[in-house]
Amino acid sequence: MVSAYERYQTVRFKASYYNFAETLTDPTSAYFRIWNGTETSVVKAGPTKSATGKYYYDCHMSCAVGQYVGEFTGTLDSKPARERFRFRVLSTQI
Repeated sequence: MVSAYERYQTVRFKASYYNFAETLTDPTSAYFRIWNGTETSVVKAGPTKSATGKYYYDCHMSCAVGQYVGEFTGTLDSKPARERFRFRVLSTQI
């Protein structure tokens, strides 16, 4: 199921990084980005660390109405780590 958010709402996206022993671990080069269907980046930023292996990014949905892909990336034990998700931005109802 794809999440949906109203335009101009602030949303907190979260990710957890685990190593192969299934222990929460901080990645090197933690990164967050959002792009549209044409792979044009809308947001590129470093996420905020809330605890070991736990990161978040507060995003104000000021982008156009449509479908997007979000991604947290990093490197764990010299291997790339990635979590992707899809969401929609809806027009604001007043």
